[in-house]
Amino acid sequence: MTDDALPTPAVWRRVDTYLAETLVGHDAALEAAVHEQDAAGLPAIEVAPLNGKLLHLLARAIGAAGAGDRHARRLLHDLAGTRGR
Repeated sequence: MTDDALPTPAVWRRVDTYLAETLVGHDAALEAAVHEQDAAGLPAIEVAPLNGKLLHLLARAIGAAGAGDRHARRLLHDLAGTRGR
């Protein structure tokens, strides 16, 4: 593949927008949580909606029961590279 055939950042932004609209959609609870986070002066450390969807699917794939589940915590720490710190 030549360099001129590689997707540009603009193409990736369109792909990201399409996937977010198709797979994630509008989430009023997420918007409210981010608004409350901003109002409280907390740093913007949330993951992007598509990344959150992927993490949710990965957690379900390993059988995690919820956010407090040890499998879910291990997955998140492994992906973030923070386990054992």
